[in-house]
Amino acid sequence: LLGNILFLLLMQANRHLHTPMYFFLSQLSIMDMIMMSTVVPKMAVNLLSGRKSISWDACATQIFLVVMVTGAECFPLAVMAYDRFPYCGSLEVDHFFCEVPALLRLSCTDTSLFEDLIYACCVVMLLLPLVVTVTSYTRILTAVITMPSIEGKQKALTTCSTHLAVVGLYHGGTLFSYMQRASSRTPVGDQGTSIFYTILTRMFNPLIYSLRNRE
Repeated sequence: LLGNILFLLLMQANRHLHTPMYFFLSQLSIMDMIMMSTVVPKMAVNLLSGRKSISWDACATQIFLVVMVTGAECFPLAVMAYDRFPYCGSLEVDHFFCEVPALLRLSCTDTSLFEDLIYACCVVMLLLPLVVTVTSYTRILTAVITMPSIEGKQKALTTCSTHLAVVGLYHGGTLFSYMQRASSRTPVGDQGTSIFYTILTRMFNPLIYSLRNRE
């Protein structure tokens, strides 16, 4: 912990270290501190006290933080490995935010390897969760159809349809944006699809998950 804290303070104090590589290293330091703070204290208490138990809330917190940090750490490591794309010509990003496909268009070198990496990440982060979500909702809808109460059936179908609409907007937009090849992309198309998962789903989530929820 002390080593990572000193490393972060040093990078903050030294302007020469304000570069992309050291930015990613600072993110790794933060992730390392989160991971150590999540795992080591409880492990030490259990080893020293001889009480090898954990509460449900603490277990859930550990799972969330460990999975989140472990998954997130893969991406800075990958970016650091490929952080060697020179940019030539115009440095004007033809997008309403710094989106990866828009930045790749500015590179004057072959970016096919980086595109393959993005494609692989999309399969893991988008397609697999989408399959799980669709499978779950298929089972839910199958159960709803067999419900004897018409009122309960209508209520359940309304709730499921709104959830699926948001899932469709989010996954549809991200898959279309990130799993296309560079040759088939257009700036206008990228901006249009990005709106779905950056803005629209963020607007709908509070409406669906809070305002429509009695609790």
